Amino acid sequence: MGFILRSTAGALISVFLVMLLLPLVLPQFGYEWMDDLASILPGTGAVFLLTGEAIAEGMTQTSAVLTMLAWAGGALALGWLRLVRDDANR
Repeated sequence: MGFILRSTAGALISVFLVMLLLPLVLPQFGYEWMDDLASILPGTGAVFLLTGEAIAEGMTQTSAVLTMLAWAGGALALGWLRLVRDDANR
């Protein structure tokens, strides 16, 4: 995964898969844990907010917004940690 995320193209493909493809594919397998995983991915919340159709059962507007905010906050926190650890001035 680290090798993929080191390149711009690999990072864009990874983000595309996590955001759009996985929430649509995971519930098709029929396992309960895959349904749960699909419900916490950011693409599920985005699709619900854009179309009003819930991919995962029990999705509300509040849970969709909280899911997307949690992913955005996590990405910002990881970016901040990376910047602090490996400063651009080195």
